[in-house]
Amino acid sequence: LASGNPMDWKSTPLTNGKMPHDVLFDIDVSNFMILAFLITAWKFSIAMFALSLPIPCGCISPLYVIGAFLGRFWCHALGPLGAFTGMEQRFSDFSLIGAAAFAGAGCRSFGVVAAVAELTNSSRLLLPMAFSAIVAIGVANLLSPSAFEAAAAMKRLPVLHQPRSMFDGWRPVWEVVDQNFPVVPRIWDQDHDAVRTWIEDTLLKQYPPPTHFPVVLGALSDPNPAPVIGSVLRSDLLEMLSQDKFPKQLEWEHIWGASTIPSSTAVVDARFRLECRPSEDLYVTAGG
Repeated sequence: LASGNPMDWKSTPLTNGKMPHDVLFDIDVSNFMILAFLITAWKFSIAMFALSLPIPCGCISPLYVIGAFLGRFWCHALGPLGAFTGMEQRFSDFSLIGAAAFAGAGCRSFGVVAAVAELTNSSRLLLPMAFSAIVAIGVANLLSPSAFEAAAAMKRLPVLHQPRSMFDGWRPVWEVVDQNFPVVPRIWDQDHDAVRTWIEDTLLKQYPPPTHFPVVLGALSDPNPAPVIGSVLRSDLLEMLSQDKFPKQLEWEHIWGASTIPSSTAVVDARFRLECRPSEDLYVTAGG
């Protein structure tokens, strides 16, 4: 659908020498620039609506299609300027370059270039597709996270931070972690109602997404920082809420293993620790 040249896609049926979308919208191919912009906006809106539904829905194919229409839009936009002599009829070339660039920027993956080249047998476009994808990924890194990182952040999924460059990977891990994460002291030296109120208001209501909370040495009445000794599950705290009386301290059977790293640790080193010991939580500490 993104190509206006009958020679580009011989398997596509033509009607009166026009592509199916040209017949559907009844507009001349030479005036396709405005139509390409409108189709891109329409496809973008429909893709965002589909991805927001609570059903399985892929995002790679919409990125390809939106990028293809953007590529053809720029082909028509730059054609009158004489920037591409003899290329005004090569709509498919610009469509494929746009598809590779837009999908690469959205996914932060260079593999989409190889996928486009192999699926369309367009190895002659490897260099322009690779160059456009590299530029698109670089520009996207300056503006926003990838589609997968944005979805994970919105759903508060426990995913690892993905460095966007070599320099980004060597940043201190303190810059990318949640610094307002609540902690659970092991000793609960207050009455039943006070502990219940603290768990409901401080942990479960203000911070609904986390499934694990760090456990520190110290008492509930002591606001001073303390060393991390492990993690407690959210489900265990919910189970304690259903009891008539809270224990005076967290039992060791409810405390899971956890590791700590200093705040000056590089992001790549923190990722390596998590990959080597995925069964343990990893917390960033400052000053011990």
